[in-house]
Amino acid sequence: MRTFLFPDFQQRVIPCSPEEGTEFIAATDALLARFQEAIRLQTISYSVHETNSSALNLMLEHIVQSYPTIHSSPLVTLERFNLSSLYIVKGSDQSLKPVLLTGHIDVVPAEYDKWSFHPFSGTVDDGLVYGRGTLDNKNTVFGILEALEHFLLTGKQPKRDIYIVFGHDEEVMGLYGAKVVTAELRKRGVRFAFMMDEGCPVLKNGNFPGVNGPVGLICIAEKGFATLKLSIEHPGGHASAPPPNGGAITMLSNAIIALHNNPMPNLFGQGIEVPMFEHAAASQSWLFRML
Repeated sequence: MRTFLFPDFQQRVIPCSPEEGTEFIAATDALLARFQEAIRLQTISYSVHETNSSALNLMLEHIVQSYPTIHSSPLVTLERFNLSSLYIVKGSDQSLKPVLLTGHIDVVPAEYDKWSFHPFSGTVDDGLVYGRGTLDNKNTVFGILEALEHFLLTGKQPKRDIYIVFGHDEEVMGLYGAKVVTAELRKRGVRFAFMMDEGCPVLKNGNFPGVNGPVGLICIAEKGFATLKLSIEHPGGHASAPPPNGGAITMLSNAIIALHNNPMPNLFGQGIEVPMFEHAAASQSWLFRML
């Protein structure tokens, strides 16, 4: 019965082609080469205080050399915060709140023996690019750069200011990158209409239950975390005459149990995930659509 009552979410998608307008960015060999070079740069973050600064500097040089329109445009200003970058693209209507796009150029170390190809080779095989950063997060960084370069080449100006931040130590808490940029923007009183961060990947065929084709996941929030330190001061005693409340250890244990029994509320099902799964259901096999 639920299957018959389920609304129709079938999408009538009209394919686009390069001839339909200037908004199409072709995946040229030059574009691919720029991205491959970025993958080859081993911008590894090892710990909070240890990053591959030489590779990070080479990455910044690579970006400047690869996108000359961005770095020569009178609409664009660039500021460095340690090895992180803040681009501001000036909009035509300063009464509008700006938007924020973010990404990061650092990656985590790779276990070479677990890779089909060298993790810093940028190898292309069967239409896929392999390497550290292809999903987290050089793909986002260079996607933004390619789009902005293309946009500026058309001679256009955005309506509102666009802030773009590329962190250099996101994988190790971002204490010298995102945290520093955030403090500066807060000091300037900058408030954004919205921000777009890394997001989620497109799952390849078969990775989403019941769907044979690729599925693009939609994410508008990310689960955070909190680190708490609990301590207690309480008069000591003797094992022969323990206090009625169990003493300091029992009181601290009860506090930990109370935290465990009172988690943050589960908001799953109250956001964009509901229509996302409903739309995905329209492409699932008949058995999954009935569930």
